[in-house]
Amino acid sequence: MSHIPLISICIPSFRRPVEIQETIQSIVSQFDDSINEDTIEIIISDDAWSDVEEVIRPLIKKYSCIHYFRNEKNLRFANWLQANSLWKWKYLLSLSNDDSLTNFSLKYLKEIIEATDFDFLLHKPFFTADVHIPVEKKENTYQLC
Repeated sequence: MSHIPLISICIPSFRRPVEIQETIQSIVSQFDDSINEDTIEIIISDDAWSDVEEVIRPLIKKYSCIHYFRNEKNLRFANWLQANSLWKWKYLLSLSNDDSLTNFSLKYLKEIIEATDFDFLLHKPFFTADVHIPVEKKENTYQLC
């Protein structure tokens, strides 16, 4: 089965090596036949902090979809912009380095993407896999309610 590159997950990082490892684990733990390295890319923009690279290096080696960029200097808020400027796939999911996705949230997001033809998706901070979340259409923008 061929997969279409679909979602770039961009994560700015600064001094939270354990948390970003948990964030990445919350993504890759959802990989299956339809959500995997062919459909997801993970971009980490590290704000000049080597501990992060050391902690996530095993994950980078294991998953070819993880792209790590280390800034030469601390960009502060501009690191958020830096991380989100590196995406290259069709959709962007921007996470903080201490966020975690709930189980099945990527599958649910993919189902919404495939079932609709939206230009932009707004979502509440947390996806919940156990509750049906209705989708409202508002002029080519969909919002999880």
